Amino acid sequence: MSATGHHDRVRPRRRRPLRVEPSTLVLWGLSLFTVVFLVAPTVFVLLVSVSPDRFVTFPPSGVTLHWYRQVAGEFAAATWLSVQLAFASMIVSIVLGLPAAYALVRGRPRGGDALDALFRSPLQIPHVVIGIGFLQYYLLIARTSGVELLSTFAALLTAHCVVTVPFVVSAVATGLASSDPGLEDAAQGLGRGRVATFFLVTLPLLRPAVFAGAFFAFLVSFDNLPVSLFLAVAGQTPLPVAMFFEAEFSNTPTLYAMSALISTASAGAILLFDRIVGLRSVTNPAP
Repeated sequence: MSATGHHDRVRPRRRRPLRVEPSTLVLWGLSLFTVVFLVAPTVFVLLVSVSPDRFVTFPPSGVTLHWYRQVAGEFAAATWLSVQLAFASMIVSIVLGLPAAYALVRGRPRGGDALDALFRSPLQIPHVVIGIGFLQYYLLIARTSGVELLSTFAALLTAHCVVTVPFVVSAVATGLASSDPGLEDAAQGLGRGRVATFFLVTLPLLRPAVFAGAFFAFLVSFDNLPVSLFLAVAGQTPLPVAMFFEAEFSNTPTLYAMSALISTASAGAILLFDRIVGLRSVTNPAP
């Protein structure tokens, strides 16, 4: 080894102390608080739903699935009605919202801004007001024509569609605004008609937006309480209304078991939607 060999040795670098800015600590603290604040109610529901006690107690004294077995008997009819109502609302919203959004974005009619505001107006109106309005409307029809609509499935479906159609219109309009209209012009220039261009070019490009609008329409209809509360009658009670009355008069752990099932199903639906369509494709629908 040369006389200067010891100078060739690499000296270990001193590790600088990790410095965290106070603003970063505050941001992390607020984020953690927000996550806990949002997740804590769901955790509470899950724990109470497996409690063996007849009345709500926390923390639970044990673990049982007894209340989950009672869900089918108490909420089966209401759940089936809500699923039917949500699925029908989703289909009607797609049938009405897709052409409406296409006409607003591609057609650019006169007064398009006013029409767009009209289609989206139910998003700005409290659902309680919509429910009361439909209740008065159906009562007026019954007094003037003798036609009882209040106790029918069509009455609930019509009111729900007023709330769900704007979600499809907004999602599809966003997808159309982000897509390239030149692709449609190119298809028509190659001999495709407008109808064929819509189904072969435009609709595949809008697939994520249509799925997003349909997904939100289903969830909003299934979980809609303010509108259904004023229109539900005996034998025609959606699940949110049934759970509302259960919470008001008895508040047993069966209610928490049903809530836990809905939370689990909602999380599964979101994961399935992300698997099939992708959440990123909804926020960035352009090809």
